[in-house]
Amino acid sequence: MTTANAAPAGGAMRLQLEVPVLCKLAHRGDVTESEGTIRLGTLRQFCNAPGGFVVTVGYTPGTMRGSRLQVGNAQLVLDGSGQAELLRAPGPRIAEDEVILSSTAAGQSSALRFDITPL
Repeated sequence: MTTANAAPAGGAMRLQLEVPVLCKLAHRGDVTESEGTIRLGTLRQFCNAPGGFVVTVGYTPGTMRGSRLQVGNAQLVLDGSGQAELLRAPGPRIAEDEVILSSTAAGQSSALRFDITPL
């Protein structure tokens, strides 16, 4: 019969793990329009970056000027430049927020593209 010897007294073991940074956006739901307000469903944000993240919106430059875009509590008025910072989170976060576009740009249409970038 053999026995295993325990580590000497005062010994130490170190375990180190690395978790990759992962940031993702996902859109859910249908688009509905009522009296100049367009409900675009929800935007799910997942990001485990310790320093937080930024969500930006892109659209065709020269369009959407004056339209108000809201995602949850974050909102901004689009200036027609084609890109804007929508929200900045100071740390990791998982959230799902409703997306609402209030358009004052009659007759203009543009695709919206949302991006997430870890900080």
